[in-house]
Amino acid sequence: MSNNIKYITGIKDNHIILDKSKDKFSEFADFTVLNCVQNFNSPKRCPNCGFNMVKNGKTPQVLILCPKMAAKPLYMGIRKQKFICKNCHSTRVFPILGVEEHCSISNYVKQQIVVNFKRPTSMKDTAFEYSVSSNTVQRCLESTEDTLNRVKKSLPNAIALDDFNSGTNITDKMSMLLINADTHETIDVIQSRRDAALRSYFLRHYSRRERQKVRFVIVDLYQPYRNLIHDLFPNAKIIADKYHVVLQVSRVLQSTRIAVIRKFGLRSHEGRALKRYWKLLMKDSTELDFMHFNRRPNFKHSLLCDEDVVNRLLEMD
Repeated sequence: MSNNIKYITGIKDNHIILDKSKDKFSEFADFTVLNCVQNFNSPKRCPNCGFNMVKNGKTPQVLILCPKMAAKPLYMGIRKQKFICKNCHSTRVFPILGVEEHCSISNYVKQQIVVNFKRPTSMKDTAFEYSVSSNTVQRCLESTEDTLNRVKKSLPNAIALDDFNSGTNITDKMSMLLINADTHETIDVIQSRRDAALRSYFLRHYSRRERQKVRFVIVDLYQPYRNLIHDLFPNAKIIADKYHVVLQVSRVLQSTRIAVIRKFGLRSHEGRALKRYWKLLMKDSTELDFMHFNRRPNFKHSLLCDEDVVNRLLEMD
């Protein structure tokens, strides 16, 4: 095979040549096939008995996915060489250099997928770009786990735990971020936020002495996290995440406002005013405008600033 073909396909197996019985390329609507055959000049040793094997024909053509050519998926269609041992009568098909056994995707394509992880794209977009499935992209990502030093063996004095929706490609839709609370640097991504998964992760990666060094753990208001943190970090104080505290207060304030509206009735003066000016009730008192006065329809078109409106709303109940 010429060096140009090797460069295009990324498969550098010297035992692959063009199939002279077919055209060089077979064009289809959605993809292109490069027709090749596997050819060994020297006899192969039998892996069972060690005797020389002899050629025994070719296999049907198998398709190996290669990098795209002219914006279309390119497949190398290969008819593999079959061998048979005259001593033990076992048959054998030898693998292709650059392609894993029983796999139809070249290693070069998998390497391109791994390099693509540096870009902020989704797994579905990556799968579409390289003409593979989302599960293949997931497996390529998992294959890099052993080569990346993701987990630090030491923990900072203050850590934060924040759950997030990690999609549907893994067992649990909700995962957990382990963050350095001082530098806001992500230490690791824990696959599941469930109690058993979190407990197993910290016990497996960090010694008890290392976990005892943690002084503060910032987490949301989810009660089961409290018991877990007390067990794993016995010397740590739990600090409620500011975002979740504000969110909880906002929800309580909204539910209280709705209850008051129902008490007076939606068509009453109080109900209409509480519904119209709900955003002012949610504002920080220091952000209320007390300099500009506007006519307010729900208060007989009186000239009132935002602070006056809030005071009148609070006087209703």
